Amino acid sequence: MPPIRPVTKFAAMGPSSPSAVMTRVQPVKARRPIPKFQTSMSLPAQFLNRIARSPSKAAFIATTAAARRHAWFQAIHPHSPAMKNWDLFSIALLVFTAVVTPFETAFTVTTVDSFLFVLNRFVDACFVADAALHFFLMYYDEASSVWVSDRRKIAWKYLSGWFFLDVISMLPFDLVGIAIDNNTVKQLRFTRVLRLLRLMKILKVLRGASNFRVWESKMSINYATIALAKFCVLVFMTSHWMACIFRMVVDIEEFVDPLGFKFNWMTEHNMGGVSIAKSSLAIQYMSALYWSVMTLTTIGYGDLVPTTPGERSLAIMCMLIGGGTYAYVVGSVCQILNSMDASTTEFHQTIDTLNEYCHHNQLPGELSARLREYFHSSRTLLRERQHHNLLLTMSPGLRGEVALYNNQWIAKIDFFNCSNEFERNQFITAVALLLRRECFPPNEFVIREGEFNTKMYLVQRGLATKGKVMYSGGTFFGEDIILTLRQRKIAVRAFSYLHVQALSKFELEELIYSGLYPEIQRSIRRQVLKTAFKNNFVKFSQDTLRRRSSSYRARSSISSASNPHMMSPMLRSTLGLNVPLGLYQDLMPKPTPPAKPVHDEDTVDNIVEGVSNVIDANFVKYDQGLNKKIDQVLAQLERLEKYVAPNVIFSPAPQAMPKVSAPTSQPTNSAVYLEAVQQLERGEIRTLVKTNSRRMSMGML
Repeated sequence: MPPIRPVTKFAAMGPSSPSAVMTRVQPVKARRPIPKFQTSMSLPAQFLNRIARSPSKAAFIATTAAARRHAWFQAIHPHSPAMKNWDLFSIALLVFTAVVTPFETAFTVTTVDSFLFVLNRFVDACFVADAALHFFLMYYDEASSVWVSDRRKIAWKYLSGWFFLDVISMLPFDLVGIAIDNNTVKQLRFTRVLRLLRLMKILKVLRGASNFRVWESKMSINYATIALAKFCVLVFMTSHWMACIFRMVVDIEEFVDPLGFKFNWMTEHNMGGVSIAKSSLAIQYMSALYWSVMTLTTIGYGDLVPTTPGERSLAIMCMLIGGGTYAYVVGSVCQILNSMDASTTEFHQTIDTLNEYCHHNQLPGELSARLREYFHSSRTLLRERQHHNLLLTMSPGLRGEVALYNNQWIAKIDFFNCSNEFERNQFITAVALLLRRECFPPNEFVIREGEFNTKMYLVQRGLATKGKVMYSGGTFFGEDIILTLRQRKIAVRAFSYLHVQALSKFELEELIYSGLYPEIQRSIRRQVLKTAFKNNFVKFSQDTLRRRSSSYRARSSISSASNPHMMSPMLRSTLGLNVPLGLYQDLMPKPTPPAKPVHDEDTVDNIVEGVSNVIDANFVKYDQGLNKKIDQVLAQLERLEKYVAPNVIFSPAPQAMPKVSAPTSQPTNSAVYLEAVQQLERGEIRTLVKTNSRRMSMGML
């Protein structure tokens, strides 16, 4: 509630009525705080806001002036959209300066009423604006890793850097030359030297080249292509500048023969029977450019040579510069061409080494051909290994984004997924770095029968067969690596050249046991329980069907070992131990029960009873579909997991299984449990039933 302020005008009169009292008090309206950042407000609103906040006229004037200074003199970020557009415009001005200014200085005479004079004044104005803009342009301090916005530091940084060269390039030397020409002092060589000083504008190109690194990161062009483009520009600009200087030396030197005639390379060489000095500007420029390219490439035809001492002195300097430039360009271009595709160069070296190996070991021609075909088909492995090493050099954030984009298939695996998006993304990134690229030729075994489950495979290209099942790109097999180390019963063979990504079981276990992915660990544990139970259930169902097919033995005697209705007590004891706590042999550590029961025993017993009833019903009614039976059992298993598994405390897995007590002595409950777990894990359901039935009849359980 806003505070109440009494009205002092009526305070001494006294209240004449209750209504008068109500009219003599006014609530003080709470002033809304004015935000400091007002750039989103319109100009009239900002003006009124300053008036409302200023208690006096002087304060209002000071506030207005400070706001204007802040608006007009704030620092500018070099990566802002406006600065990017200005940089593009500056590049166009630099290209004009580097190409037109030398040609204009060497071959033409600019007058005040010419178009080039007006265009040069516009370029000069733009350069002045660019220099003023750099007093407000933020720079990146590598020592503190921050963008500096203090205008004093920005000004000092610019004054101690490129300011001197910018000032020299902006001086109007051409205006001084025109003023001297207008005063008819044309015989002075000072005017010709001033024409040379106009080339100081080319210094602006140096600063533009230093900022090119910022644009390199914005381009998606190959670096080798950019380097080749740079060398082409370097060769062209060097030839162009040498041609312009070769023409300018004629006017600067003004060499004459003993008879008083002009003597230079232009008067001594003809083009079509006409002296080059009397030819058009195009012929003069082409002749000068011809000489500069000939000198730069060290060819030297000798049909156009310098004749005066000044021209020969310039030729010596140009030959030295041209020879160094030519050697640098040729060497760099050869190196770039060799490194444009490093994987191709490495592949050629590998094939050469393979041919040498086959010849040295005198391998058969058919085997050598198969080896060469394999290496040609697995050529992409070299590039993929380079990409894998490139991932390792990225920052964790960028590496995660790239891994998520390229390995979305990992999230399609149920037990590699969870509700925590951050944990899932981190896990996908970690798994992506564990993948190894492999290639298999046609008819080669990827997984052999009896081989241990040490790897999981994702098909990138090619086809693979597993019995009657065909695997193509984007599919995976070998997901049983989450179970214990066991032999695989079905082989997988490559149908064509098969490119896969392999995930090692041991690296995956190390990643899961790191403790960084608890939800993924619980998801894998649930899948281990389901897979182990499903495998044992299928095997027991097959054994049951096979036993029931023998009608003679089924009618001869019905014992506790062969009666499926007797399965409920035995499996209830086994499931009561194994299902809630998990099969620690299958990837997960051995569970340690909590000190106090975490759930009502009646609830857990009811769920175990439900599991046993479903098992009994499915074993008796074996004519139903097997998939439906498994789904019913897994539904009860998930109920049990929901009640018991989340509160299990795990401890490190034992290095070896404890030995069961000797058969002569009465076994303990822990020994019976361990033996039952081993039998269930091996699928020996029939032995488990006989053993537990005998122990129950003897009162041992």
